[in-house]
Amino acid sequence: MFPRNVFIIGWLLTSVAIVILIYGYYTLFPILFIGGLVLASIIAGWLVLKMDTKALIILVTTTLVMGFIDEYAHTSSGILTYFDLQTPSFLTVLGWPLFILMILGLTELVTTRINLPKALDRKGSRAVVALIPLVLIPILVIVQGYEGSFNWSLLAIYGLWGVLSLYFVMTESYDYSLFILVISVLIGGGMEYLGAFEGLWWYGAGGPLAFFLAFTWVIRTWAVLAILTLLRVRTSKSRWTLWLPSDPIRKAVERAESIH
Repeated sequence: MFPRNVFIIGWLLTSVAIVILIYGYYTLFPILFIGGLVLASIIAGWLVLKMDTKALIILVTTTLVMGFIDEYAHTSSGILTYFDLQTPSFLTVLGWPLFILMILGLTELVTTRINLPKALDRKGSRAVVALIPLVLIPILVIVQGYEGSFNWSLLAIYGLWGVLSLYFVMTESYDYSLFILVISVLIGGGMEYLGAFEGLWWYGAGGPLAFFLAFTWVIRTWAVLAILTLLRVRTSKSRWTLWLPSDPIRKAVERAESIH
């Protein structure tokens, strides 16, 4: 199981490297971006060691499909343009699984070391966490002047990611969702800035960063986890498995959870 999982991460990293070579990204000498990509691969490699291979394949497939749709909508609307002028660029489409796994891996590390008060885990607290990016994204879009770029396809994607995010956050513990929010903003925002800084892409409204995209990575990650949850892939608290309806382990765990 584990060698196959590491092979999948290696395949993703190799695919990104091939894109960098074929489309000439290497001429930009994107040392910082490549460093972040390698770090993401290391963290992803650590995380997948505890994952069921089928669960990992579902996660990678889900993120690749979502990444293609999402990146196409953003590039075709002119919100950002890639160095290779592709719509979308496979540099980021293939990088999606690695960065999502990096976010989840760091969240896994944080949740095992920081325990927030259980008394705060209520529907109201979960709703507040969910609303943070859903409110900030449109505000930042307007502040930076991107509202004119939001066509119907882009609005539909953000609406779908938003609905999936609400579903996930309202069904998951608030601390897990909150840690994902914080880490996604830091990792997503950092990656968006580094890529623009090194010339891999640039933003339609100019500037070093489209700030709303940092929070877009939050709902992207939540949406991925929502889809995995609907596909019966458990994705938190170190339980990375594909559970079938007849799985006796699933039933035993659910009974234990209901007692607590």
